[in-house]
Amino acid sequence: MLRSFSNNSSIVSTYDFARFKHIVDIGGGDGSFLVEILKCVPNARGTLFDAAPVVERAEAVIAKNNICDRCKTVSGDFFDHIPIEADCFVLKNVLHDWSDEKCLRILNNVKARMKLENKLVIIDSICEDEYSQIFDFGMWFTFGGKQRNLNEFKNLLSKAGFEITHVLTSPELPHAIIEATLGD
Repeated sequence: MLRSFSNNSSIVSTYDFARFKHIVDIGGGDGSFLVEILKCVPNARGTLFDAAPVVERAEAVIAKNNICDRCKTVSGDFFDHIPIEADCFVLKNVLHDWSDEKCLRILNNVKARMKLENKLVIIDSICEDEYSQIFDFGMWFTFGGKQRNLNEFKNLLSKAGFEITHVLTSPELPHAIIEATLGD
């Protein structure tokens, strides 16, 4: 699925990515979200981490936007290992694709690369209504994933050793922005 630049710009204008030196977009798809961040944060470096065939498409988007000097790609499987250290790890539209068990594998792999002062930024829908439950059935049937409410995100992150520090929602945002750090 290609990510819209308009949605990306509303997220980037809402969340302060400027405080980070190195941002990793895990499961970053075509790279458009990371490109949008790096265009707005010219002092940051970025790494897109995704499966090899996806990384090839992202490399073209990165090159087209003339940020190859600040952005690289790494291919791999986020269920097995994330070989990158950074001060910000982003999961945009990733966790809703997977069961709690698989999300815990992803989150534990992120946690293995984090330091106490680093941030995990999850950008995803937070469901609270019947429509979301219908969509949840479709996600479960197709991928084994699920839409989560805020308590389910808190529980999932807590099981992985994270603590939510901020939740940003707004009618202008396509998704919620959940910031987490390593828990005590």
